[in-house]
Amino acid sequence: MDTINFILDHNPKPLGDRIDAIFLAHIISKHDKVYVNVVSNSANMKLLNSFIKIGKVSFNKTTNQSVKTIHYNNNNHPFYLKYSKQLKTIPLHNNVEQRDIQLPDSFVTAQWDAGQIYRNVNKWDPNRTIKIESHYKDLGYEIVHIGGESKIKDLKDIIYVISKARYHIGADSGMMHVAKFLLPIEDIHVYINIRNRYEDSRFPDNWNVPFMAREIFRRGAKMNYCENPPQDQINYFNKVEVFDEAC
Repeated sequence: MDTINFILDHNPKPLGDRIDAIFLAHIISKHDKVYVNVVSNSANMKLLNSFIKIGKVSFNKTTNQSVKTIHYNNNNHPFYLKYSKQLKTIPLHNNVEQRDIQLPDSFVTAQWDAGQIYRNVNKWDPNRTIKIESHYKDLGYEIVHIGGESKIKDLKDIIYVISKARYHIGADSGMMHVAKFLLPIEDIHVYINIRNRYEDSRFPDNWNVPFMAREIFRRGAKMNYCENPPQDQINYFNKVEVFDEAC
């Protein structure tokens, strides 16, 4: 098999960007039937790569067999979609490393500490996450917080805990991306703010719902699930073509 050097020009720092860059490399490998050598200075790439079982991907290896070099940044939405749409279902990682963590019998994982303010689920309602979590508690689940707002911060611990959860709920943030390799996509419930955002090239239709949120909705994750959004709103934000057309 030939090797492609896949150079991440943006050297992604956010967890979601890192894991999705690796995901893309795997899809390229599988679809084009090549080895992909990811070139990046980002942290934890090998660990993140270890539980994506799709293609043949390595990191920062010196090779004389490369026949092509691809430069990529996470704003190249048409390139991403070209490959992402080739993979209908994300294979789940079932062989997760056991960790010494006591967990409830029945629980959901939750992450609300999204980095950007427009992803803050409580931005327009300070009690919104309390109401969301109450819905799952009423169904009989305990809430296990992960990420920066929790004691469960180590990535190996996070992977293990999500793998044992009934659902993952939370903001459009890094744990959402981890969860899509560990849980059926419909068991990921992403809560977003839907507000107009004008004169920002990241939102070509003037709604502040980012590309990767719409991409996971396209795959079947639930949007604002317990709040019962109207079906036409769900259908609209399940589509990513507006980003493809804007580039």
